[in-house]
Parts: sequence; C-alpha cells; structure tokens
Amino acid sequence: MSQLITMIKTPLGTRDFGPEEALVRERLLDCIRDVFKKYGGKPLETPTFERREYLMKKYGDDTKLIYDLKTEQGDCDREANNEENAPEMLSLRYDLTVPLARYLAQNNLVKLRRYQIAKVFRRDQPNVTKARLREFYQCDFDIIGEPETMIPEIQLLKIGQEILQKFGINFKIKFNFRNNLIEILQLSGVPTDLYLTTCSSLDKLDKKSWDEIKEELVTKQLTLEQVNQIKEKLDSQYLSTTVRPLYEKFCNFAKIMGLDQYLQYDLCLARGMDYYTGLIFEFVIPEMPEIGTVMAGGRYDNLTQMFKESLQTPAIGLSVGFERIYFYLSQKSSKMISESNLPIVYLASITKDTQSEQVAVLTQYKLQLYNALLTGFPRCQIILDADETRPLSKQINTALEANADYLVFIGNRELSEKTVTVKDLKLRKQQTVNYDEFLALMSRSLETFDQELTNSKLTNSKLTNSK
Repeated sequence: MSQLITMIKTPLGTRDFGPEEALVRERLLDCIRDVFKKYGGKPLETPTFERREYLMKKYGDDTKLIYDLKTEQGDCDREANNEENAPEMLSLRYDLTVPLARYLAQNNLVKLRRYQIAKVFRRDQPNVTKARLREFYQCDFDIIGEPETMIPEIQLLKIGQEILQKFGINFKIKFNFRNNLIEILQLSGVPTDLYLTTCSSLDKLDKKSWDEIKEELVTKQLTLEQVNQIKEKLDSQYLSTTVRPLYEKFCNFAKIMGLDQYLQYDLCLARGMDYYTGLIFEFVIPEMPEIGTVMAGGRYDNLTQMFKESLQTPAIGLSVGFERIYFYLSQKSSKMISESNLPIVYLASITKDTQSEQVAVLTQYKLQLYNALLTGFPRCQIILDADETRPLSKQINTALEANADYLVFIGNRELSEKTVTVKDLKLRKQQTVNYDEFLALMSRSLETFDQELTNSKLTNSKLTNSK
C-alpha cells in the first residue's frame, strides 16, 4: 500500500479560488475585458510556453525568474522544414509582450490593437499576503503600428484610469522616458553592457537609499565617478533635447484628458525589461503601497526586430496586474458588475489643406471631445483616429469596417465655431450642433440605443448583423 500524503497544499506561490471567489474574479476580468473592447482591442491567445531563446535577453536581472521546462530526448520539432530536428528548449512565458512580438513577426503584422488575458509564470520569492505569486493573471492591451505621437500613450493611461475608477480605486501614475534615462547613463560613461543592470538598480530607489544603490552599482563594476555622474544628472532633473518636446506634449495631452492630477514624474523609474524605448509608467495605490505596482507599461518600438530584422514596428502596451487589484478589492469587499453590448462612436478629424500649427490646435480640440465622450458615456466604445493627417475618406471607411453606430468629426469650421458634426450611421442622418448640444444629443441617442437593446432582446450575433 502506498504511503499516505501527510500534507496537502498548493505549490509554493500559488492559490486556489473557490466558487464564490472565482465568480468575483470572473466578473472583474469581464470588466477589464469590456474596457479593452471599448478602446478597440481584439483578443489574442498565445502558447503558455515559448522557445527559451526568445525569453532570455529581454528581462534584465529578472531573467533568473524564468521557469525552464525539462527537455526530453523525444521533445523535437517535427515541422517538415526543420531539417535538424533538434530538441526544443522551452520556458514558461514570463509576460505576454515577447510572445506578442513573436506572433507579429511570425505573421508579418505591422498594425494591431490587441488584448490578452492569460496567466504568466515567475520563479519569484512569493508573498501571498502582498499578492506576489508565481502563477498569476496579466491583462495586457497593446497598440501596434502607431508611432510616438503621445496619443497612444495617453490612450493607455486612460484605459488604466477607467479600469481603476470602475473599481473605485484611488491611484497615482509614475512616469519617465526610458531613452532619457539611457542618455543619462551614456553621458555618465556607463558601458553599454551595464545599462540594463544599472537601470534595474536605479528602479529600486523608491525602496532603498541612494547609499544602498551606490554600493549595489559599485558591485556591478561601475566606477565611483560614473555613479556620482549619474546622481548629479538625476538631481538636476536632466531632460534631453530629444525627449523634452515629447515630455511637454505628453503633459499637455494629459491635462486635456484630465490625467495631470494623477501624474508623478520619476526620473529614476526604469522598469526591468530591456525592450522599452520611450515613455514608461506605473500605476500605484498610495493607500496600499506594500502591494507595489498594479499596472505598468511603456513604449517598446521595434521589439519585433529580435525575430525579424526587417520588421520595424512602433508599439506601446499596458499590463494590468489583476492579482494585485483583486487583492486590494478583496480587502475592501468590493463587488463589480460587468457590462456588454457597447455602442461604438468613431471620432475623426478633417485636416486637408490645414497647416501643421492648425492641425495641432485641432488635435487638442479633438482630445477634449474624446475625453468628454470617454467620461460622459462609459458604456460606449470610443474609437479615436490617432493619425492627425489621414484623409477623411479613409477614416470613414475605418468607421464602417468597425461597425460604428455614430461617426463624429471636426474640422476647421467646427473648431472656429465650437461645434461638432455627428452622423448616425444606422439612420443615415447628419447634423452640426454646438459642443454642449452635441453631448446632450449623444445622451438621448444612447438612451434610445439601450432601450432598443432591451426591447428587442437580440443576441450578440443578431445585434452585430443588424448594424
């Protein structure tokens, strides 16, 4: 007779969730998923494990946290075009970003708004009471193919804001520009091969004193002169000539979108991943600092080049730390209700024959309108065309492809008269009204939309066909 197991428990760094907890978690995930859909996200699934070589160079000091899988003698690549038929070296995915880059390169994709909600794995030192686990959900939203105009950057922060406000959570957003931090290291004489490990140390300045970080950097082979140069530039709030206009544009857009009250510029914020190239950010809950970052992300242009040199793709992403949000809400006994069947509003602009200075002013007006729609109509999917100069005809085609219910556009006339032109794509009616009348009109139209849904009791598939 086999020996009885004397202790029954979950593996270290994991948790069971009973039916009641699992139901709450499911509803929370549905809320996050609905926000992702509202901003135009399309779902993507990737394997739980990836080739080890893809993961080993992009996570800085955290590479040691990757879970490697045992390679069996018979574990070989059976694809017909693999002549070597060599055993695959595999690891559990550490995050959802590198698998996304692999998917883009493998399918030669250069434009995508994708979300993915899936588990990732890290061989970390677990602390269940602080929601630090070895197996946990990440909820990612990535914008692929849209350059560093600061509009995609602001959109990701709005997604984070909407999720946390939907859950009733007060938060702050720490931000920095990774390329500015790298320039500080360059000017301080830090060798290129020490950039990543130096950033990992500087990223701990919110938890450790400068003397502790200084000692850590010296043990990593930096000279005292290099360390002192870094501190001098950090103390002077160094901002490079390349980054300054982006910083100012970002802050301006953040103010328009009502995000400035949450922002905290942190020159030492580094993020651990090697792939970041521009703006980086972290959402934190001041009320419960011990759980750390609850959302984070940043720009990672051209990560696809690690798989295909010719594929240069701008990209930026947000990762929602679901387990930490759930942990916080479980302490507050919060309850959430998911929403569905979101009507779609497409926001476009007319910039033909418009000078670049006027385009900038028009963009600011469009962002004000975008923010008003996001704030006033939380059950809508608001699609914003981020290209400031794209022809209106192409924007209309995109709106039709997205099955939008309403097309809203502004041009120089609307800007000068403080009006908005809106077209009901279902009823094929168009009118131009002033700003406040437009918001009231949209409110009445969406109430009618909701009433029609209630009365018709259509399934999702029928609703889609009726547009």
